[in-house]
Amino acid sequence: MKKYWSHLFVTVVAMVLLILSISANLLLLKNTLSGNGQWTSTKTTLEKSVNGAFQFISNTQALARGRLNLGAWGGFQEIVYDRPAVFTRIEFEYILEPNAYLCILFVHANGLRSGIRISANNDFPDMTFTASEQGEFSNKRIIQREPEQPNIRRRMVIELHGDEARASIDGKPLVHMSGDFTHPVRPGFRNGLHSGIIINASFTDDTGKKFHESFLNFYFVDRFWPIIVLTVILANSLAIIAGIGLMKKETSHVFFGMFTVNSITAFIFLLCLAYQYFAAPGYPVDNKRLRAIEQQWKITTAKEIMSSIKEIYSATPKDDVKRIIFCGSSQTWGAGAAKEEETFVKIFEKSINGTPSTSHFECINAAVSGESSLEISNRIDELLNLKPYALILNLSNNDKPEKPFEDNLEKIIHRCLERNVILIFALEANSPEMDNGSLLVNHETMRRLASKYKLQVVDLHNGIKLHADEGFVWWDFVHPTSFGHRLLAGILLQAVKSRL
Repeated sequence: MKKYWSHLFVTVVAMVLLILSISANLLLLKNTLSGNGQWTSTKTTLEKSVNGAFQFISNTQALARGRLNLGAWGGFQEIVYDRPAVFTRIEFEYILEPNAYLCILFVHANGLRSGIRISANNDFPDMTFTASEQGEFSNKRIIQREPEQPNIRRRMVIELHGDEARASIDGKPLVHMSGDFTHPVRPGFRNGLHSGIIINASFTDDTGKKFHESFLNFYFVDRFWPIIVLTVILANSLAIIAGIGLMKKETSHVFFGMFTVNSITAFIFLLCLAYQYFAAPGYPVDNKRLRAIEQQWKITTAKEIMSSIKEIYSATPKDDVKRIIFCGSSQTWGAGAAKEEETFVKIFEKSINGTPSTSHFECINAAVSGESSLEISNRIDELLNLKPYALILNLSNNDKPEKPFEDNLEKIIHRCLERNVILIFALEANSPEMDNGSLLVNHETMRRLASKYKLQVVDLHNGIKLHADEGFVWWDFVHPTSFGHRLLAGILLQAVKSRL
């Protein structure tokens, strides 16, 4: 009898190991922000969406290995806790990679944001700040301390009492900041291009209730836990009945077989678990099929945009109307703006019509996400048939610095000169955190051609760089926030209003 129970015990141990390995696989397989259900990614709320916004919350990279990686899917991520409350204490561990920074946000009911930034990037120093809903800093105060050392795990604690918040790192006081913390706020995190990693966050409200966030999606496993347990028990029970009752096998042989099967199956799941652990941070492979789908999408989108433009602007503009066509890719289309009216083309149109002029300006946004100079040169005649007064070409990011880029631009230049249309080159902007050498090569190509054909050039790239730390300017390396769009519109208007 004793031998029977020992056999049963080791079999049950193998069953438990199998149950745990299956559960752990499910945990990593479905460990996503959307499955977590406690956080909102601000990028997913944008009317003019950006690349990677929904992949960040629906794929495993953001929560790989049970840590929140704000550098996943292009970085510049912002997530906000879904439960507003009057919090008294926030604590978490973090790691900054080189040149990274991390903003701890408090989102107030009126949309204003206050917070603290800790940084391993000299261009974006430690500070406290208040920001508008669009992202512009209304005030900021630099924190004087030793530079943050990257790749070191640290613990930050923020104590909130009434109109004051006090922060410390690894037990050492960091800063105190003023603000209204007597009303419910939603805490959150935001970073730049480089990875800021959050581990084991917890939030305590004014009732003493503590909310712990491990960034492991136990909610999904909890739903399937009973099914996993019952399935394993049922399978093993049927094996016992079949082995002992029907096949008349020795009890020890049956238990040994069950132990072996459970152990081997558990080992296979453990191998899968190890693979998921190391594969979770990886990204889908960019293959020919995906590129073909993207190319077809661009063609279809361009046709839809041109069809809509022709329907609206088919008539020749009136004598007192100056029609301006904007061409470019996703940045010009408005990606990153919270609302359509907050894109830089819309802001430009509203602003230029607010200046003293005998003419009314009608701006047409003919940009298509993902387009390069090739696609624009192929439909330049179609665009010029709309009889524009001027065409503003915002390009560089999607083109390789090769001869075809120059050839495509020259084709556009010649067509505009033939139709007596003012052509203005805008040097497409990127975040200063991005080291994009090919972009600058393309900018030089545009400058050289502009000089050759006596065209105006507006340097959006260096222009917006001057405002890099006046707010949250970027949603990724090429798509600006609503505040960033406002900056682009201002730079462009200041440069071209006298020409138009």
